[in-house]
Amino acid sequence: MTLEECLEKKLIKKDNNTFERINGSLKVSRHFLERAEGSFNIDYYDTSYLMSNNSLFHSARALLFNKGYTERSHYCLIKDIQKEAIIV
Repeated sequence: MTLEECLEKKLIKKDNNTFERINGSLKVSRHFLERAEGSFNIDYYDTSYLMSNNSLFHSARALLFNKGYTERSHYCLIKDIQKEAIIV
């Protein structure tokens, strides 16, 4: 599925109330990143990986919110980030 298909299916959609959600998403991202570091420091690598992934997800959501959109699909969120970063 392409980003355009995600938009057509409303898996990513325009939302006028996203800007107040940016700081909250970044706060959650920071929390998960701190937990990832703590887990890594005590050799809990699997937990560290999961916490890092959650941190990345919430950072990506903050970027999407900044553009005035919300997501209903993790896949479509990744497609948006790929388009912005010009990642194939």
